[in-house]
Amino acid sequence: MVVHTPRVTTPAPAVASEGRLMYSRRPRRRSHGRRPAGRPRSLGRGPPARSAVAAARRAAPWRLLTGAATAAPMVALLQAEELTFSPHEAMTCRVSFALEAGAALRIEGSSGSGKTTLLRVLARLQGAAGGALRLAGESMVEVPPARWRRQVALLPQRPAMLPGSVADNLALAGAPRRFRRALDVKRAEGLLDRLGLDPQRLWTLDAQRLSGGEAARVALCRALLADPPLLLLDEPTASLDAQSARLLIALCERQLDEGRGLLLVAHESAAWHEALGERLTTLALDEGRHGEGGVA
Repeated sequence: MVVHTPRVTTPAPAVASEGRLMYSRRPRRRSHGRRPAGRPRSLGRGPPARSAVAAARRAAPWRLLTGAATAAPMVALLQAEELTFSPHEAMTCRVSFALEAGAALRIEGSSGSGKTTLLRVLARLQGAAGGALRLAGESMVEVPPARWRRQVALLPQRPAMLPGSVADNLALAGAPRRFRRALDVKRAEGLLDRLGLDPQRLWTLDAQRLSGGEAARVALCRALLADPPLLLLDEPTASLDAQSARLLIALCERQLDEGRGLLLVAHESAAWHEALGERLTTLALDEGRHGEGGVA
């Protein structure tokens, strides 16, 4: 059995004259107005989910400390302690990390090392074999999976589009009734535009006939409309051209500014590091050693 040991790398600290750099998120401003002609009406209904995660998002999203300065106690948005999972029967992985609101963590590793499996475990779509996992201080054993998933958005490498139009998908109109929600048309238009998509062209298109790149961006917009505190992205730029990838990364950077956390799998890391800077760290799933258990 192969046991993977995580290797976390962090960028070199910045130099601050006062020994302490504080970063706070910019508040998101929403404008309200009448629905212009041509826009779809609100679809579905239901208030967004709220939980203890809101407390973590109200805190300063991240702090970089140098010199003798000390940090005030903060609750990590997502924390894993000796979290154990199995990508397949012959392999066991064990990871520990802490992700604060407003920060990003990139998972790297060879093919089959468990990157996608880890995202599924963090989204509570697959069970862990052991260890602890906390979301804003709440243990996974204390939070029902359904409530946990309302706070975490997982974007797979090949996201599925529901039957119906793009507008239907953004409102989850093709999903079971309990998952449907009111569509914030103005916000949806803004997100699509930031991703390089024309909302007016897309609204009535059959979502299942979109290209891979269009579907990936619509799926990210759909996830963000649910206002999740934590984003889990699996190769989000794999099907995009260079310009579309830059727009997606810029939108993710904005999500960090608003206090969300980001955990992603991305083989092409240079653009992410350039955009996110010291807010991005890396968790490496290494080959580890052969054995019955333990940390290699």
